[in-house]
Amino acid sequence: MKNQLFLLFLIYLIAFTILHSTFAEDFTTWGLPESAIARLGKGSVNDLTFSPDSSLLAIACNYGIWIYDAKTGQELKLISGHTDTVNSVCFHPNGRLIASGSNDNTIRFWNVLNSTQTLILTGHEGPVKALAFSPDGQNLASGSFDKTIRLWNTETGEEIRKFTGHTDTIYCVAFSPNGKTLASGSRDRAIRLWKIGSGLTSKRINGHTRRVLTLSFSPDGKTLASSSTDRSMRTWDVRTGKLKNLIIGGSQWVFGMDYNPKYEIFASSNLDGSINIWDAISGENKRVFTGHTKRVYKQTFSPDGLTLASISADGTVRIWNVVSGKVRTTITEHDTLIFGMSMNPNGKTLVSDNWGKIVFWDTVSYSLKETLQKSDNHRSYLTFNPDGDLIAFVSESYTIDLRNVNTSESKYTIKGHTKQINTVTFSSDGKTLASGGNDNQIKLWNAKTGEHLKTVFGHDDKVTTVAFSPDGEFIASGSVDCKVRIWDNITTKPKYILKGHKDKVSSVSFSPDGKTLASGSRDHMVILWDVKMGKHIHTLTGHKNMVFTVSFSPDGKTLASSSSDKTIRLWDADTGDVKHVITGHNSSVTDLSFSKDGNILATSSFSGTILLWDLSTILVKH
Repeated sequence: MKNQLFLLFLIYLIAFTILHSTFAEDFTTWGLPESAIARLGKGSVNDLTFSPDSSLLAIACNYGIWIYDAKTGQELKLISGHTDTVNSVCFHPNGRLIASGSNDNTIRFWNVLNSTQTLILTGHEGPVKALAFSPDGQNLASGSFDKTIRLWNTETGEEIRKFTGHTDTIYCVAFSPNGKTLASGSRDRAIRLWKIGSGLTSKRINGHTRRVLTLSFSPDGKTLASSSTDRSMRTWDVRTGKLKNLIIGGSQWVFGMDYNPKYEIFASSNLDGSINIWDAISGENKRVFTGHTKRVYKQTFSPDGLTLASISADGTVRIWNVVSGKVRTTITEHDTLIFGMSMNPNGKTLVSDNWGKIVFWDTVSYSLKETLQKSDNHRSYLTFNPDGDLIAFVSESYTIDLRNVNTSESKYTIKGHTKQINTVTFSSDGKTLASGGNDNQIKLWNAKTGEHLKTVFGHDDKVTTVAFSPDGEFIASGSVDCKVRIWDNITTKPKYILKGHKDKVSSVSFSPDGKTLASGSRDHMVILWDVKMGKHIHTLTGHKNMVFTVSFSPDGKTLASSSSDKTIRLWDADTGDVKHVITGHNSSVTDLSFSKDGNILATSSFSGTILLWDLSTILVKH
C-alpha cells in the first residue's frame, strides 16, 4: 500500500513539474484569433484588481483580462470576448464572478473558474471607463465616456438607474463601505456623491482644477480620497464635503490613489515611477516604493491590506509587500505600445520597438530573449541587415546605433541628421544604410564603417520612409509632401516623382523582382507603381484609416498592408484584388514583417502585442 501511495505521489509530482515548466510557454497561444499561432507580449495594462480573498490578481488589457496568482505572478488564464480595449475590471464580492468594461460600450460578467461569459450589459453610448460592485454584490456601478453612471442588478443584468449630472467623461466610481453612497469623479473636475436609493446627488465636491482620476473611501467610510491631473491628492469629509487634507505632488501628475482596507494609510503613484505611502490621518509621507523605471499610473491594495499591486509604463506589474516595501513578484511583458518591429532573415528572432526599449523575441519558443533600454521614448525604426547579424535602430532622435545581434554590443553610432530620424534601412547587399528624417533629407552611410557617403535632397517636407530596390539600382522614398520619389542609387539623381497620394506617405516597398513599388499613406490608400516606367498601376482601396506599412511577400505574389483601422489586408500583387482581411488586433496595426519562407506574417500593434499568423493556412482557405 505504501509503495502504491508513493508511486501515485511520484506520478503527481512528475506531472506537476512538467505542467509548471511548460505553463509559461502555453500562455502565448491563449485566446488567439483565427489563424494566429502565437502572441508575443501580453498587452498594455489599463486596470487591475485583487480577488476578495487576495489570492488572484486580474489585469485588464487591450484584448482581454489576465488572471494571475497574486503570490507567484504565475499566469493562470486569459479571459477574452470583448471586441475592443478592456478599460476596467473588478471582482464580485463572492469571488466567483468578474466584471469588465470596454471600449465596445459593453459590460460583461465572467465566471472566473471556467472563463465563460454569464451576462452582457448594454446601454452605455460610449466606452465604459470605470466599474465598482456594491459591498453586498447586488449592484454594479459603471461610468462611461457618455457622461453617465449606471446602476445594474448583478443577478439579472437589468439597468436599475441612470445617474446624470456630470458634463464630461466619468473616470472613476466607488461605493462607500455601507453601500448607501456612490462617489464619482470626472473629466469635468467635479466629484459627486449620489444616494443609491434615489439616484440624486447628495453633494457636489469642487476643488480639483483638472480631471479627477481616482476615488477611494476610507475603511470607515468617513473620508474620501481623490487624485487628479492637477498634481494633487485630496481627502474629503464625506458628511460635509469639506476638504480635510491637500497633498501637492510637486511638478508631477498623481495618477492613482488607494486606501488600504486594513491600515491607516493610502498609496499614490507618480510620473517618476515611484509609489508614495501616506499617513491617512496626518497626510505625512511615510515611505516611498521604488523600482519601476517609468510612470506608475495605477496601484491597488489587496483586501487583506498586506499587498500592493502597481502597473507602469515600463511594461511591468509589480506586487509589493506593504510592510517591508519590497517587491514580492514582478510580472513582465505588459508593454504599453509597440511602434514597430522587424523579423531577422534567419526567422528565429524578432525585434520590437516597445516605447523606450528594444525587445528581442525568440520566434521558435515564443519567449522574450533580451531587452535593451533606450535613453528616450522616440520610435526606433528597426531593421536587420541581410545577413541578420546586425541591427540598426534610432537610439536617439538624431542618432543611429548599429549593434551585433549575437552579442548586443554596439558596433558604432551614426550622427549627421539635424532633426529627428524617421526611417532606416539596409541595401539588399548589406553594404549601405539609408536614413531619412525631418530635415527633408536622405543620407547614405557605409554600413561597415558608418562613414557618410551621400546626402540626397529633393523632398519638400519630412522624409518618412526609404527602401532600396533588390538589385540596388534605385532608392524609393516617401514624404509628408505626399510624393513618392525614385532615385538613381549611383548618381542619387531623381528618376521619377510619383504623384497620387493625398496625404503623408508612410511606407514604400519594392517587389522581390524590383519591377513594382508599393506605397501606403495616411490617405487610407495603397498604390502600386511601375518602377521602370514610373507609372501608376493600381490604387488599392479598402482600409478605413491610415496605412502604416506595406510589404511584399518573399515570392512577390502577395502584398500585405497594416492600418490604424486594426486590420491587415493581403492583396494580389498582380491584380490588386483583396485576397483576405486579417482581423484580431484591438488597436492600430503599426508594422508587419514576413518570414523568409513567406509562411509566417508577424504584425505589431499599439495594444502592446505582436501576433504571428500562419499564412499557409490563411491563403489556402481564402
